[in-house]
Amino acid sequence: RATRVTDRMMVAAARAVGRCAARSATDGSRPAPLLPPLRDMRAAAREIALAAAVAAVEDGVAPRASEEDLRAAVARSQWSPRYDGSSR
Repeated sequence: RATRVTDRMMVAAARAVGRCAARSATDGSRPAPLLPPLRDMRAAAREIALAAAVAAVEDGVAPRASEEDLRAAVARSQWSPRYDGSSR
């Protein structure tokens, strides 16, 4: 975990949001949206978190880790809804 949020982390996260959003406008017939589509939000959140984590390591505010290790840590920490099927 990072000890603080740096400018580079914020920029990396913002650029990742832009990349995720731009991928949804593949035909070029209209401008890319500002945010990724809701259907892609979980994958986008992982990509954004990874970008911020890599920047944190580069800035020295998080322990050294490989991108592969960071990717695994992001995946482990992402919340997943689980329902037991019982009704209230």
